[in-house]
Amino acid sequence: MIYTEAKEKIEAALALAKEKLDSLGINVSCECELVENKISEEESEPLLVLGSLSLTMDGLGEEDTYYISVEAQIDGGEVNDAALEEAMPKFNERVESVYARLTAAEDKKSALIEMGLEIDAELERLYEEEVARAQHAMKRDLKLAIIGTAVVIGAVILAFVIKALI
Repeated sequence: MIYTEAKEKIEAALALAKEKLDSLGINVSCECELVENKISEEESEPLLVLGSLSLTMDGLGEEDTYYISVEAQIDGGEVNDAALEEAMPKFNERVESVYARLTAAEDKKSALIEMGLEIDAELERLYEEEVARAQHAMKRDLKLAIIGTAVVIGAVILAFVIKALI
């Protein structure tokens, strides 16, 4: 589908989610935007349609705002229908999960803060895992480089020995 159709679908999902979450007495804002790669002053290439809900309450700062997002990747002006159809239920599940958690919470403000801290902890864990993978790959590559260098030096020494004997 073309990205304007995907944007309409995402906007409709955001509106439904906002309506549901508004009933909890929290501040819910939604935004849907087309993210573009600016090629030149006159030309840009659409990359993705990004829809997000921001949940906050009076007295909470920007760092305590909780976000729920959904995106549709654009390739050649088209959105992959299957990818969007896969992303929408995941978005709706997150909305339902947040709704259930906030409905059950006695203190919604504390619940929003706690959910944000959980996301921060998960992002930190993922970051640490990625750093560990990169370090492991770097060590492996360094070992291979050392072994390769040793083999080349050994071959050069062997060539000198053979040349000296001949």
